Amino acid sequence: MNTICPAEEIEHRLLRISWDVCWSPQHRAFVASCVDYPNLSCAHATSSGAALDGLENMIRIALRKCS
Repeated sequence: MNTICPAEEIEHRLLRISWDVCWSPQHRAFVASCVDYPNLSCAHATSSGAALDGLENMIRIALRKCS
């Protein structure tokens, strides 16, 4: 029997996602993206980590809507 709660399942799914972040001269910001969720991206003007954190939060919200 599977005893993983929905929150734990979301965390497990996040571990399997491949992330990418790069500097965008056009946006003058770091832009984080993910091939698994091509419609989501997050930009931050000074921090690549903040861009990744923002994208992770957006994906978490998307996963909660699906569960």
